[in-house]
Amino acid sequence: MASKITGYVGEDVWRLCEPANVLEMPVELGSLGSDGLRHTFDVQVLPVVYAAFKDNGMVKPKQVFYSNLRGQYRRTAKWHPTIEIDADRQSMDGWPKVMETVRAFLTEIDRPDIVVDIRDNVYLRRKTFAVDKSDSICEKWPEIRPKVRKLLEKLDYNALEVFRRGIFSFPITILITAGKGGTAEEWQELAEAVHEICIQAQLEDVDVEVYRDEIILYSDLVDLGANIGYKDDSYGTLGGYISLDTDTGKKIYGLTCAHMVGDDGGIPNGEIVPIGPETGGAPRDPIPLDSPSKRNHQELLKEMKADIVEKQGRIEILEKLERRSDASGNWFSEGARENLNERRSQKTSKEVEYENFKKRDLSYGNIFWAPEIHRSKSHGCVIDWALIEVQPDREGTNRLPPREAIDSDVRKRYEPTGETIPKRGSFVLDEMYFKSGANTKVTMGRCNGIFSEAKAYPHLGETKEMSIVRCKKYPIFASPGDSGAFVVDKEGNLCGMITSGSLDESRCYVTPIEVVFADISKKTGMKASLPDEREY
Repeated sequence: MASKITGYVGEDVWRLCEPANVLEMPVELGSLGSDGLRHTFDVQVLPVVYAAFKDNGMVKPKQVFYSNLRGQYRRTAKWHPTIEIDADRQSMDGWPKVMETVRAFLTEIDRPDIVVDIRDNVYLRRKTFAVDKSDSICEKWPEIRPKVRKLLEKLDYNALEVFRRGIFSFPITILITAGKGGTAEEWQELAEAVHEICIQAQLEDVDVEVYRDEIILYSDLVDLGANIGYKDDSYGTLGGYISLDTDTGKKIYGLTCAHMVGDDGGIPNGEIVPIGPETGGAPRDPIPLDSPSKRNHQELLKEMKADIVEKQGRIEILEKLERRSDASGNWFSEGARENLNERRSQKTSKEVEYENFKKRDLSYGNIFWAPEIHRSKSHGCVIDWALIEVQPDREGTNRLPPREAIDSDVRKRYEPTGETIPKRGSFVLDEMYFKSGANTKVTMGRCNGIFSEAKAYPHLGETKEMSIVRCKKYPIFASPGDSGAFVVDKEGNLCGMITSGSLDESRCYVTPIEVVFADISKKTGMKASLPDEREY
């Protein structure tokens, strides 16, 4: 199959994407020529399309055309015979099965080259998976990458990556995340040039996709550490605890991302003002953190209040039935009365829990050290960390998520050797990894076979990042609120820490823990390790 170039399209079949990713470009209509399908379309294809709509409970489409098209929706400048379906703004629920049916039929009649396109936008999320290190592009990427980067020099882009992406099938795809600049024509020209590079490298089956997205910082309850927050609207993940060898012995500190605790919880003017002993002692003003964060605390209070209101509503229904029973024959059973009393007891307990949680002291600790976010000279990745001096009565442990927290179908992949993190580990391409974050809780993902080049931190420009991609059992590995989360391997060894990820949440970026610990040791002058760490 020839390599595909897609704007915001993706598959060679239809216009499915996230609305924000649209790169508009004109579509040209040409003559059908003599490809011999007109009769087949009228006699065979059209009935299949109508039957697929009927079988999936969808209204018969207004029109179905057979055309010859080229442009943004049809893989660059080549002409493609295309079946166009007028979507008529129908629900998207039945579209996948309709499209699968039509595609299967076209393959059956030996015309898989025909594109199937929906004229109105139907938005379905494209899925992203990791490439395997055995894939041919992994061997040839060092040769291709410099050529692609040279093409990108004059365009505003946020990331250059390689994944398997799609909706039904998942071909290897060179994914270029476009920034705010550049016209659709310029991006189309670039995609064509990248396509030619792939052909020259004998990678005809590799797709090229350009879409608009952002690389954002993932700075929200977490089993491994805690939900933490700085100021009222900031929230992130306490990855866990580390130990520093001080003059008076080992001391425990919390570890998270610096960007989560910078001015206003973000990066002011491209950098965080360093704080800590290296700037002349303690911070000018203490920077306190809460756990849970004030924002998360308010969200939890709302959930608890809603639960109380729901319980009160059920109690009122039962009390109404009880009064009717007393007035008309006492048919309200003893079991029903026990149920009513149990619900009253549960509501009372929830009200007490609510009041206690409402008065809870959220204070967790203060920032001890948060250096300027910078690039690793040896690895090229982002180094983004902050140490927290934790109040003694709030200090926890690096307790790992239990195996029961993992989906039963993939639980065999997670076999921690103890209840807490035993030691440090390393990332291995293609292997599965786990994290417990404040927002998305416990998830599993695969380490991508090729490093990503991303621009999450404006003042650093492009950095070389290890990426963790979703797997089939977990549609999202991490999302905003998971910044700082520890990433562990199947044995529970600490391998890295989440710093940022894509806005569409298809992948996140992690810094290897050996890079983080080495930088902490260098900046503080104190050796960093895990509490009670086994030999590393």
